[in-house]
Amino acid sequence: MKVIAIYMMCLIATNVYSQEIKVRLAGAEYDVCTSFAYAEQFNPDSVKGFCLQSKGYKDFPKEVLKYKNIIVLDLSSKHLDEMVEYLNSSERKAYEKRLRNGGKQFGYPLFRANSVVTIPDEIINLKKLKVIHLMDMYVSIEAIKKIERLLPNVLVIPSSENLEAELKNK
Repeated sequence: MKVIAIYMMCLIATNVYSQEIKVRLAGAEYDVCTSFAYAEQFNPDSVKGFCLQSKGYKDFPKEVLKYKNIIVLDLSSKHLDEMVEYLNSSERKAYEKRLRNGGKQFGYPLFRANSVVTIPDEIINLKKLKVIHLMDMYVSIEAIKKIERLLPNVLVIPSSENLEAELKNK
């Protein structure tokens, strides 16, 4: 009986203190949530990041701003094959079921490009933010420069410098 009680306490502690998945950005690994619904299971102060890749956001998801201790925010857009490693358990089951049924492009989960064009000034309130990933989005160089100006110690991927160099090479 003691073993079961200890096991249950460990299981509860793991669920309370761990995030949903791990992502690797800029050479570091981060624990993140892939949805706000999942993050709501935790104390907002314990959420350390979000991987909201290819969720179809047209505007900056302001829900992010209530999680003051996030370190990483990934709003990039990926293709389905690139997304598989970032699926949570229910999405992975749906994806694997779809593969078994022969359909790779239809059904849940759906991946839609994020097209966040503007970043709110309130992003400055995310004082612990270290990395914001915006690759393959329709975000302007001006919006990236704004983030770099508001949060000078945050690694912005891609940087405005890299985007400008890429545009010159086209």
